Amino acid sequence: MIEPAADEVLIRHAELVDLDAILTLEVSGFDIASRWSAESWTAELAGADRCVLVADRRRLSLSKPDWSDPDWLSQGSRQARPTGALVSRQARPTAGAESGSRPAEVGLLGVATFQLVADTADLHRVVVAPDQRGRGIGGALVEAGITWAAERHGQRMLLEVEHDNEAALGLYRRLGFLELARRKDYYGAGRHALVMQRELVRFDETAAMNDGVGNGELIR
Repeated sequence: MIEPAADEVLIRHAELVDLDAILTLEVSGFDIASRWSAESWTAELAGADRCVLVADRRRLSLSKPDWSDPDWLSQGSRQARPTGALVSRQARPTAGAESGSRPAEVGLLGVATFQLVADTADLHRVVVAPDQRGRGIGGALVEAGITWAAERHGQRMLLEVEHDNEAALGLYRRLGFLELARRKDYYGAGRHALVMQRELVRFDETAAMNDGVGNGELIR
């Protein structure tokens, strides 16, 4: 069997022109009752205290990452930088693809949005395209958000997750999040939320801990 070609994914700041692609991810990831609206995502993209990150395969040919710039993730979410962190993974063939062929370009592969108020960051949302899950994209997005918050002197990051979402819980635990509280029926009857927290460290330490996401190193 022919091994699929390696695939590289760029983690970058989102722009308003990404809104339609973000909404496509939203539809693919949540049922109607749980989906965010275009207005909600527009507010995230425009918020001065927000950081919206996307995983994107389309821009790799536009410019080479400037690894000499450790501040690549220092701009606000409304200003996309031409470079970002690259995540190298083994691409999995998509349905209908010939063995060994490179997956078709599918727009944005994932999105995550964060907010920082004083010294506390919140992870508001993570969505990964269904056919791209299990490749580390969600983890890379969260790690990049951790770097963004720690660089701005955030001391901790909070998130809420449904109590029986084992995939998300596994990811957050691997990234160092611990359960802080439980909110009964938060998402609806019988759908409880777990509040999780991770302490943050200084930006330079976070970059080293997070496999180089913050300093532009290629993750393999």
